[in-house]
Amino acid sequence: MPERDIADRISRLIRTIEDELSELYEEAYMEGRGDGYEIGHEDGYDEGYETGYRVGQEA
Repeated sequence: MPERDIADRISRLIRTIEDELSELYEEAYMEGRGDGYEIGHEDGYDEGYETGYRVGQEA
Protein backbone atom coordinates (compact mmCIF):
# COMPACT_ATOMS: atom_id res chain seq x y z
CA MET A 1 0.00 0.00 0.00
CA PRO A 2 1.52 3.35 -1.03
CA GLU A 3 2.49 5.77 1.73
CA ARG A 4 -0.04 8.35 0.47
CA ASP A 5 -2.92 5.87 0.89
CA ILE A 6 -1.80 5.06 4.41
CA ALA A 7 -1.55 8.77 5.29
CA ASP A 8 -5.05 9.41 3.89
CA ARG A 9 -6.53 6.52 5.88
CA ILE A 10 -4.87 7.74 9.08
CA SER A 11 -6.14 11.29 8.45
CA ARG A 12 -9.70 10.04 7.95
CA LEU A 13 -9.45 7.92 11.10
CA ILE A 14 -8.23 10.90 13.15
CA ARG A 15 -11.05 13.09 11.82
CA THR A 16 -13.58 10.38 12.68
CA ILE A 17 -12.21 10.08 16.22
CA GLU A 18 -12.23 13.87 16.66
CA ASP A 19 -15.84 14.06 15.44
CA GLU A 20 -16.93 11.29 17.80
CA LEU A 21 -15.15 12.84 20.79
CA SER A 22 -16.66 16.23 20.01
CA GLU A 23 -20.14 14.70 19.88
CA LEU A 24 -19.59 12.83 23.16
CA TYR A 25 -18.27 15.99 24.83
CA GLU A 26 -21.33 17.96 23.69
CA GLU A 27 -23.71 15.25 24.96
CA ALA A 28 -21.93 15.06 28.32
CA TYR A 29 -21.90 18.85 28.64
CA MET A 30 -25.63 19.11 27.96
CA GLU A 31 -26.40 16.30 30.44
CA GLY A 32 -24.23 17.95 33.08
CA ARG A 33 -25.94 21.34 32.78
CA GLY A 34 -29.13 20.14 34.41
CA ASP A 35 -27.60 19.30 37.78
CA GLY A 36 -25.49 22.44 38.17
CA TYR A 37 -22.17 20.77 37.39
CA GLU A 38 -19.89 21.03 34.42
CA ILE A 39 -17.94 18.15 32.91
CA GLY A 40 -15.31 16.99 35.34
CA HIS A 41 -17.38 16.99 38.52
CA GLU A 42 -17.09 13.24 38.76
CA ASP A 43 -13.34 13.72 39.16
CA GLY A 44 -13.74 16.01 42.15
CA TYR A 45 -14.07 19.36 40.42
CA ASP A 46 -16.85 21.79 41.26
CA GLU A 47 -18.56 24.26 38.92
CA GLY A 48 -15.43 26.41 38.92
CA TYR A 49 -13.19 23.63 37.69
CA GLU A 50 -11.77 25.92 34.99
CA THR A 51 -9.77 27.62 37.73
CA GLY A 52 -7.98 24.35 38.43
CA TYR A 53 -9.06 24.14 42.08
CA ARG A 54 -10.33 20.87 43.46
CA VAL A 55 -13.42 20.79 45.64
CA GLY A 56 -12.44 21.94 49.11
CA GLN A 57 -9.17 23.53 47.99
CA GLU A 58 -8.78 27.12 49.09
CA ALA A 59 -8.24 29.80 46.46
